[in-house]
Amino acid sequence: MKTPMERNCDMQQTDENSEPSVTAQKPVRELIGCLMYLMLATRPDLSISINLCSRQQQNPTETLWKNLKRILRYLKGTINYGLFFSKEDSGTIKGYADSDWGGDQKDRKSTTGYMFQTFGATVCWNTRKQNSLQYAGTPESRTQLHYRRPRRNILL
Repeated sequence: MKTPMERNCDMQQTDENSEPSVTAQKPVRELIGCLMYLMLATRPDLSISINLCSRQQQNPTETLWKNLKRILRYLKGTINYGLFFSKEDSGTIKGYADSDWGGDQKDRKSTTGYMFQTFGATVCWNTRKQNSLQYAGTPESRTQLHYRRPRRNILL
């Protein structure tokens, strides 16, 4: 397994009655919690996958359970991955940020993320769905959506 999720994985349910809930049969919330702990401690590569799965835990389905099992198979194949701080690498701080600009097909909200590295290892990362959309100011252009930039600064 090369990635924790399929590319362009559709986690959204199109019809709420299309798949039965799996809450009683399978420990979905517990598994998401365990994966979050692992992600926060040593595995930033799981950040977006866990973020997308945790959005669906209120009404878990078989599709969500299959995606969680895929993440576990990915972890089994990448058991030696983790954070490693190298003495040889310079102590410069590198930062990266990205957004999918309206990638959620249901509400058109963006998912943004950032990551900072020093000594060759990731020291700070975050992935989150933006809270709101901002509409254009004139009545004629109300159909155009303008996305807010995140208002969070990080001090390292």
